Amino acid sequence: EFDRVNKEYLDYIKGIKDPILRHISLYFVQYYIDGYYYYRYSQNSQKDGACDYLKRWLQERKDLFTYGEKCPTKMTLWKDKVEPLWEK
Repeated sequence: EFDRVNKEYLDYIKGIKDPILRHISLYFVQYYIDGYYYYRYSQNSQKDGACDYLKRWLQERKDLFTYGEKCPTKMTLWKDKVEPLWEK
């Protein structure tokens, strides 16, 4: 359930035409928000561990989506659509 994902994120993600990239983006935002609420009162080492895990999860999805960064078209999509999510 994506009840914590606000409308701004959902509208942005709905605008992503590639269904796989849309799926990755939605779960990335949901995991980020869930992690924030779960670890917000935790020690920094636990927060860092959770952040590292999320980064590894996202890197794995990037490798799969972009064929190991060998597909320029997929790389452009990733840079244009997923990377801005870190800034929102």
